[in-house]
Amino acid sequence: MGSLKNEEELEGVEEGSKEAILYVNGVRKVLPDGLAHLTLLEYLRDIGLTGTKLGCGEGGCGACTVMVSYFDENLKKCVNQLPDIIAFDELKKVVPQFKEHNFRKMETSMRWSFHAVLYVLCPLALKSSMCYSYNIATWHYAVNACLAPLYSVEGMHVITVEGIGNRRNGLHPIQESLALSHGSQCGFCTPGFIMSMYALLRSSQTPPSEEQIEESLAGNLCRCTGYRPIIDAFRVFAKTDDVLYTDRSSLSLQEGEFICPSTGKPCSCKSGSSNDKDAAKSNMSCVDRYEPISYSEIQGSTYTEKELIFPPELLLRKLTPLNMNGFGGLKWYRPLGLKHLLELKARYPDAKLVVGNSEVGIEMRLKRIQYQVLISVINIPELTMLSVKDDGLEIGAAVRLSSLQNLLRKVLADRVAYETSACKAFIEQIKWFAGTQIKNVASVGGNICTASPISDLNPLWMAAGAKFRVINCKGNIRTVLAENFFLGYRKVDLAHDEILLSIFLPWTRPFEFVKEFKQAHRRDDDIAIVNAGMRVYLQEKEEKWMVSDASIAYGGVAPLSLSASKTKDFLIGKIWNRELLQDALKILQKNILIKDDAPGGMVEFRKSLTLSFFFKFFLWVSHQMDGQRFFLETVPISHLSAVQPFHRPSVTGMQDYEVVKHGTAVGSPEIHLSSKLQVSTSKKIMLQ
Repeated sequence: MGSLKNEEELEGVEEGSKEAILYVNGVRKVLPDGLAHLTLLEYLRDIGLTGTKLGCGEGGCGACTVMVSYFDENLKKCVNQLPDIIAFDELKKVVPQFKEHNFRKMETSMRWSFHAVLYVLCPLALKSSMCYSYNIATWHYAVNACLAPLYSVEGMHVITVEGIGNRRNGLHPIQESLALSHGSQCGFCTPGFIMSMYALLRSSQTPPSEEQIEESLAGNLCRCTGYRPIIDAFRVFAKTDDVLYTDRSSLSLQEGEFICPSTGKPCSCKSGSSNDKDAAKSNMSCVDRYEPISYSEIQGSTYTEKELIFPPELLLRKLTPLNMNGFGGLKWYRPLGLKHLLELKARYPDAKLVVGNSEVGIEMRLKRIQYQVLISVINIPELTMLSVKDDGLEIGAAVRLSSLQNLLRKVLADRVAYETSACKAFIEQIKWFAGTQIKNVASVGGNICTASPISDLNPLWMAAGAKFRVINCKGNIRTVLAENFFLGYRKVDLAHDEILLSIFLPWTRPFEFVKEFKQAHRRDDDIAIVNAGMRVYLQEKEEKWMVSDASIAYGGVAPLSLSASKTKDFLIGKIWNRELLQDALKILQKNILIKDDAPGGMVEFRKSLTLSFFFKFFLWVSHQMDGQRFFLETVPISHLSAVQPFHRPSVTGMQDYEVVKHGTAVGSPEIHLSSKLQVSTSKKIMLQ
C-alpha cells in the first residue's frame, strides 16, 4: 500500500473558472457557460463552418475531422512535432530586445508561419539559426469533432477545412491536389480526408512515407469516389526513393545534376537561382511536376508563409480549472492537479472521467445514457506521465494511445531486443486498434476501465504481467495485477472512490516472448471477433527448453477478458515441443468454452480461433528460438507464413480510358465544377 500526502487533509473543491476561450482558424472565440452538452462539431456548424460534416457520429467515418493544437504548460511546449516554435523565455536570452507585448500586439489571424513571426521580431536570431538551438516541438493532431466535447478544446487552436484555404484566397496544395486528381464526387467525406492529411503534414518533420499517409487515412471512409484517386492525390506529398526509378550507382552525375524522377536520367533543370522566378516560369521542368514534396517544400517558400500559427495569446495564457454547465444540469469540470481531481471524485462518486470521450460520448449520444458530471483529466500531470524505468514502463492512465505508440517505438530503438517483446506486441496491436483520430484522443486507462470483452489491449496487459496502480480519494494507493482487475461484463476492481492512476509494464527477460493476436472482419479500424495475448518464458534445463512461466488471455470468448488459467498451469514445467502443443490444444479446448447462444454468434468459428491462435503462437516462439543450443523444434517451410508479421504494401491502382471528345467536355476527363468548393468551403451539399 502506498499513500499520497497521507498527513494532509483534503480541502474544499476549487470553484474553477467560468471563462473559456477557443481559437478557430486563427479567430478568437469566447465560449459562454452552459454549452457543456455540445460537441465541437455542433459548435462549428452553429457558427457557420459547415465544411466539417456529421456522418456516423461515433468516430468511425472521419467526415468530421479537424486539426487541434494546444500548449502544454507542464512541459512548457506546444504539443506538436513541427520544429518551428521557440520558447519565449529562451527567446529573451537569444534576443534581449524581445518583449512579450510584441506578440500581444500581433494580429493572430494573419496567415504567417511562426518563422515569419520570428523574422519580424528577431531577424538576427533567425538568420543565425540560433532559434533552432532553443526549439520547442509542436504537435498538431487530427480529431473527430463529433466526439470532442466543446469545453475539451478550451485553450486550444482548432483548424477546419475552411481555415487552410479557399477558392477566393487560394487553395492549399492538399486541396488543389485532391481537386485536380478527381478525388471527390459528392464531396461529403472530402473535408475529413483533407484535414487528416493536413494534420499529418503539419506534424511531420520530414516528408511522410506512403505507408504513413495510408495509416493517417485509416479513420476516413469514402462511400462513392473510391480510394484510388484520393491516394493518388496525396501520394505526391510522400517521400520516395530514386531507386524506384533508376539505379543511381550506374549513373555518373556531374555537379548541379540530379536524378529526374520522370525520366530516371541525369538532369540539370533544378539548377539555377531559386529567386529567379522568371527563369522558373520559363523553364517548367519535370521537377516542378514530379518531385516528392512536403509541408515546407511545395510551392517554394510561399507555402509556409500561409499556415495559421499557434495563437500567441494561448502561449502566454495561464491554464485555469474549469467549472462549466450544460443542458439538463450537466456539469463539466477540468481540474489541473491530482488533489483537485480526488476532491471532485469524493464529491461526485458517480462522475465519469473523460479524456477522448470516445466511449462516454457514444453512450450519451447513441445509447441515450445521461451522465450528470463529467471530469476532464487531460491536464493532470500524474495521469499523463510516461516514465522509462530500469524494470519497465510507467504509463499514466490518461496517456493517449498515439503517445504510447510513439514511446514504444522509441523504446524499441533504445533498449536491448529481448526486453521489448511486449512493446512490439503492443505496437502491432495499437496499429490496428482504430483510426488515427481515435488513437490521438483515446486513453490507455479509458480502454482498460471500459472493460469491453473485445478490448484489443486488455488481453495483452494480462498476458504481459502488467500491474495497475489504483488510488482512492484519501490518497491511498494499491496495486492490482491486470489478470485480476476484470471482474465481469464492463466491471473492474475499482470502488466508487477510486480511480486508475497508472499502468506498469515490465520488460521481458531473455527467452521470454509476448505475442498479440486479433481476428476481425477487416484489418483496419474494426472490432475484434476474437483477440488474444500470449506470453511464455523458456529456460534451458538439462539440455532441454522448459516452460518456466506462461500466460494466455483471450477477448471475445466471454463477458470479460478471460485468462486460460488451466492451460497456463499445464504449460509450466513442460518441455517446449510438439507433444506439448498437442496436449495444450486439448486442454485449451476444454478451458475456453463458448456457449451456443453467446452474443455475436459464429461460435464454432470463434472456438477454432482460440486454438489457431495458440498454434500460431507455438510456431512463432519456435521460430524465434531457431538456432538456440539444444532447441530442435524447427518450423517447417510450409508453416513459415504463420509466423511472418502482416505487412500490406502501399496501395497502387491504375485507370485506363480512351479520351474521345464529343464537343468541348463530353468524353474528356474534366474536373467537375464543384470540386474546388468541396475541398475548401462550407458549401452545403445535397445528396440524392
